[in-house]
Amino acid sequence: MVKCCSQSRKDDTLLTVFFRLRRSYISIFFVTLPRNLFTNQKNSWRMKKNFYLPVILGFIFGCNYPELSNDEIRKRLDELPKVSYTANGVSFDMLAVPGGTTVLNDVTVTLNSFTIGKYEVTQGLWEAVMGTSYPGNAPSTTYGKGASYPVYYVSWDDIVGTSGSIGYTINGIAYYTNGFSYKLSQFVGGGKQFRLPTEAEWEYAAKGGQQTYNYTYSGSNSIDEVAWYRYNSGDTSHPAGQKSPNELGIYDMSGNVQEWCSDWYGAYPSGTNNPTGASSGSFRVLRGGSWFGDAQDVRVPDRGGDTPGVQHNFLGFRLACSSK
Repeated sequence: MVKCCSQSRKDDTLLTVFFRLRRSYISIFFVTLPRNLFTNQKNSWRMKKNFYLPVILGFIFGCNYPELSNDEIRKRLDELPKVSYTANGVSFDMLAVPGGTTVLNDVTVTLNSFTIGKYEVTQGLWEAVMGTSYPGNAPSTTYGKGASYPVYYVSWDDIVGTSGSIGYTINGIAYYTNGFSYKLSQFVGGGKQFRLPTEAEWEYAAKGGQQTYNYTYSGSNSIDEVAWYRYNSGDTSHPAGQKSPNELGIYDMSGNVQEWCSDWYGAYPSGTNNPTGASSGSFRVLRGGSWFGDAQDVRVPDRGGDTPGVQHNFLGFRLACSSK
C-alpha cells in the first residue's frame, strides 16, 4: 500500500451553513429605550447611563438560544434531495453533487455534476447483488457483520469485474459482467450504470462540493463527530451512518472503511475537466481512511493506494453514477 499526505486544510470560515452551527450562540442585543431617553439637557447623564449600560450588559451577557441537536441536524440533512434505488429487495440512496470548479491537492479542476452514495456500500446490498459467497474472506463479527455494516474484504477487481464480457466502459475503465457494479446496474435497470467515483469526484464530495467549509475531516473539524478511526472504533467497523454527515448529507467519508476510487494512483493532471487520474500504474487509489487508521489517515486530503486485487478487513467502497 502506498500513502501520500497533503497539507492540512485551512481553518474553516467563521460563517458556516445553518445546520453546522452546533456550538454557536446568538446574543440578543435589543434593549428597550428608557422613557426619559430624550429628556432635557440636565438629564443627559441619566440618558447616557440608562442607554449605554443595558447595551454594554447586553453585549457581555447576551441571551443564548439553544444549539441544534445532532438529531435535528441529521433530520434536516436527511431531507435533502436524494434518489432511492432497490436491488433484489435492498434499497440504497444516492445524493446529487452539483458540479463546479475547485482546488484538489493544489490543482484546480472542474467537475460535471454526478451522484454518489449517501452511505458506503453495505453488506446487505453486496449480498443482495452477489450472494453470500464472498470472493475472499467473508465479513466476521470481529470486524463488524450485519446488513447495515459496510462491506469489506472486497477488491477493486471484485467491484469492477475481471472476466466475462464488458458491460460498459466509463472513464476508460471496462466494467465487466461478473463485477458488482454491472450486476447492480442490471438489478436496478433503467439504463443506470453504477461505477466507482474518480478520485477528484470523491474528494470534491468529501469536502462538501460547492457547500464546502474546508473542514479537516469530512463534515467537521472534530474527528469524533464524523469518523470511526483507531482511537474510537474499538478495532472494528460500524454500521453505516452512525456518525454525523458532511455538508452534502454524505456519511462516513472519513473513517469506517477506506474506499476504492477508479483512478490509478498518481499526480492529478493540471487544469483539467473531470480528471480521471494517471493513465497507468500499479496501484488503485484509496481514500478516506478507516477504523484502523490514525487521525491523519482520515483527513479529507489524505491519499493512499493498493494493488487492485488486494482485500483487507478495512477496505470497502462507495458508488457513483454520472448525472444525465
